[in-house]
Amino acid sequence: LYLAAGERKRLEPFRDSGTAADQALASIPLDSVFVRGLAETSGPARIDELSAGEAMADEREMLRPLLDAGYSHAMALGAPGGLVGALVYGDPVAREAYLASDDDCVRMLGRVAAVMMNNAYSLQAAAASKREIERFLDVKRSCIGNASRELGASVGFLRSNLCSLEGEQAVENVVVGLALGTAARLQGTIDCLLALNDIGFDGSGLTLESSEVSSIVEDVLREMIPELEEKRIKTPVDDRAPYRNVLIDRRKIAIVIRNLIDNAVRSVARGGVITITIRVSERAPREEDGVALGGSPGRFGARVPGGGSWLVTDVKDDGIGIHPATMQALAGLAAVDSSPSAGEAEGVETGLLASREIVAAHGGTIFFRSDFGQGARFSVWLPLDV
Repeated sequence: LYLAAGERKRLEPFRDSGTAADQALASIPLDSVFVRGLAETSGPARIDELSAGEAMADEREMLRPLLDAGYSHAMALGAPGGLVGALVYGDPVAREAYLASDDDCVRMLGRVAAVMMNNAYSLQAAAASKREIERFLDVKRSCIGNASRELGASVGFLRSNLCSLEGEQAVENVVVGLALGTAARLQGTIDCLLALNDIGFDGSGLTLESSEVSSIVEDVLREMIPELEEKRIKTPVDDRAPYRNVLIDRRKIAIVIRNLIDNAVRSVARGGVITITIRVSERAPREEDGVALGGSPGRFGARVPGGGSWLVTDVKDDGIGIHPATMQALAGLAAVDSSPSAGEAEGVETGLLASREIVAAHGGTIFFRSDFGQGARFSVWLPLDV
């Protein structure tokens, strides 16, 4: 068996144990007359016939060791991308010509060999490409992480300084309040970016611990008291799964809860209500539970809730609901590593994109349901059976 070594532009002899130990079987240039003639032949060909003629005068000595060793025939192993190798065979002992039926058998073996070799080359190329992508992503992840942490520190410093100005004149306090709100939103975006940056191709990057989601909800609501009080929004929490723990990354799930409540706050009017319900489901979601955000689970092996127990966190508001065009965009939401079209991205918050990927990394899914003008409900389904 000869394999095409593209970087050396030669056919190199190989055996099942590796490179042929017999140095008499030399490599053959890919641009040789012999190789070109072999590639143009549709099946097995006699080596002595291919090496006949004036054009082969300079190559006969190169092929002489093959004939002396009893190899009488050769067949190119082709692929859509070109020659991948050559099969050289013969009877070193009897040195008898092969029958037509032998050629048919060799043709079959050659086709199988060509497919297998082409697959092997494709796997090697894919593995090399994957290593290069992973190396690039490591560098990118490091750069984004460092930049985000620096931005976060700067925003934190800015918020501290703004808070120290709240004792000034009332007119200035209005400006300070607006600036604090903007800084808080910027901090939320930075947190989302850092959370997504931590998650790898396989959903790695999670710091899992057994936790109560209710405690995370309480922490998030406590942080959001100024925003909620400003709009006089009520946020009753109905914990139907007390002391029920789930394996999660608390910091990242807190980002999800914060994003969903933020989304609800923007939808409700002054004095509105956002109800948060935490419950256990022993069944798969039904039509009344809504549709999956993005239409299907994310890219980390998440599954639409089916068997087993699930911890479900519902965030329901009595706001204006979701516009039908935005509903369609949410149902067809692309993964964050793709480039959604303008129609898909319209009306879709970055926080929902981040939340979808974080929940998917936990093996769960976000479902949503809304009747325009009658509020909306987003449900986070996290598996309890892992």
